Amino acid sequence: LSIGVTGGVVEIGVHHGKSFVALALLNEDGGAQHTAVAVDVFDDQLLNSDGSGEGDLGIFRASVQDWCGQACLDPERVAVLSQDSKTLDPAQVLTASNGLRP
Repeated sequence: LSIGVTGGVVEIGVHHGKSFVALALLNEDGGAQHTAVAVDVFDDQLLNSDGSGEGDLGIFRASVQDWCGQACLDPERVAVLSQDSKTLDPAQVLTASNGLRP
């Protein structure tokens, strides 16, 4: 599907990655590949101040592989930032997305 929209995507709070997989798959516009960036505290639940979920990096990676394939685990296609989103800096997102603005 090509609709002429380019750039990457970012999801903050990916939990186990099911909605992230959809974003990663939609992130391919006419065959062009852009980096999808996932941000979550994952196993560091002390940083999950509102208790909104219990993300797990292993389950996240398994979900991505199961639903998107091994190619989505390629660092050029998917970047994972294991950190508190309250400390996230826009420059980190740009770096994770290979300098392309999501």
